[in-house]
Amino acid sequence: SANSGLCTQVCRWEMQLVEKSRPNQQFQIEEDERGSYILNSRDLNLICRIPELVAAGITSAKIEGRMKSLYYAANTARIYKAAIHHAKAGTPLPQKLVAELDSVTHRVYSEGFYNGFDAAEMQDFEKAQYIRTHTYIGAVLQANENFAQIEVRNKFVSGDKLEIIFPNPKEDQTFTVTDILNLEREKIVAAQPNMTVLLPLEAGISAHGLLRRADNLPD
Repeated sequence: SANSGLCTQVCRWEMQLVEKSRPNQQFQIEEDERGSYILNSRDLNLICRIPELVAAGITSAKIEGRMKSLYYAANTARIYKAAIHHAKAGTPLPQKLVAELDSVTHRVYSEGFYNGFDAAEMQDFEKAQYIRTHTYIGAVLQANENFAQIEVRNKFVSGDKLEIIFPNPKEDQTFTVTDILNLEREKIVAAQPNMTVLLPLEAGISAHGLLRRADNLPD
């Protein structure tokens, strides 16, 4: 069941047509010279429509999280929550919040059926690859005024510039990794996936943060 998280992403596969009585014959499906895009949909993004949805009386929204990472679900949910607060307060949605949705792994965005059906706006005719601007590094398990204990999901090394994001985007912090310690407080050069490490921090942080690294971050 796709609704139970078992989707095989069949909508991203390249398809050919097979007639039931001729299983060994395959026919190309082509919408144009580039191929077929029947199932190659864009990802839905209605962040800029939140004020209209709130005004319409909608009280619940579903974040699509099947086959997604902890970072995707957490970051997307916190940005939509912040957008709802801005809508209820009658304040403009900061562009920085809108741009945050580019940091999660996604395909080209679309507003779907919001303004009616337009295949050119709903299908990606060029590619089906994922887009992202950041790499999810890990989660903060515990923290005090001196150290943050990190559950590592992707490799990072001393000297990397990382960001810790929190449920409230206003609390996000950026820092440069100076030292990485194992649980025996010994210095190590790199943190590998599935390790638990300690990061010395100049300023204490709260737990429940997520670490990420910007891809191709300019100097």
